[in-house]
Amino acid sequence: MMHLLARLPLGLLHALRLSARGAEQVDFLRYRPVLANDALKADFDTVMAALRDGRIDSTKLESEVLRLNDLPARFPDLVTNRDAIIKVIVDFSDAGAA
Repeated sequence: MMHLLARLPLGLLHALRLSARGAEQVDFLRYRPVLANDALKADFDTVMAALRDGRIDSTKLESEVLRLNDLPARFPDLVTNRDAIIKVIVDFSDAGAA
């Protein structure tokens, strides 16, 4: 609901040329904090090393682990329920198995 309320003022400010952002960009702006434009490769490497070493428990970030072969059937449900999903991990280990 909140993002709907943001559309009107953004649209008005954009129409008045007081904002570069228009109503169509509300969803982008809403999720922008996760895009981390200022993150450096070193930051990424540090986080990945901590995940590999077990210093960060990745299971707290996972909503679900899916086998690659199951992904096509589950994809529509994942899209429909995206507000309940944190991160879906795709297991490629048996991708070549029939």
